[in-house]
Amino acid sequence: MIYPTASDLLRCIDLTLLEAADLDVPRMSVKSALASCRHLVRHVVLRQELDASLLLDDIEKTTDLLNKIGAYLDTTGEARDVTREIRFLLAETPSLLTGSADDLDRIRARALALRERIYGALRRLQSLPDAAKSTEPYRETRRLIRDYIAYEIAQEAHTIGAAFAGKGPRR
Repeated sequence: MIYPTASDLLRCIDLTLLEAADLDVPRMSVKSALASCRHLVRHVVLRQELDASLLLDDIEKTTDLLNKIGAYLDTTGEARDVTREIRFLLAETPSLLTGSADDLDRIRARALALRERIYGALRRLQSLPDAAKSTEPYRETRRLIRDYIAYEIAQEAHTIGAAFAGKGPRR
């Protein structure tokens, strides 16, 4: 590990910004800009600490959800192309953690690909005939997608809220 770490450096920047904000700066716009920079620095620190675990959790949830969406679409006989794309994507089992510097980039790319496939499947579900939309399995599949989107928003709020409310890792 290299010392100081990137998080250590960011915390030092945050302290420097805090000290600058404490100076008798006459312009409120300068104080506001310094406070905004501190929020952003805290956000980056939190993201560094949490990104890998949040993304790996997201990959697990999106994989499970895509399996359920694919199973539902299999029963309808509709959207075979979407089912095929889901199966193809899920068949790829990349080695995400190899100890290289590219790990987090690979994890992000995998999480994004799975998330985009969910959104593509949602668009196709929304275009199904009305008869399919009135069934309980359809409504259940849509509920699962809504639950995932709510989870996704909560996860993002976890890092954004803490940093921007001034309750980041230093507080």
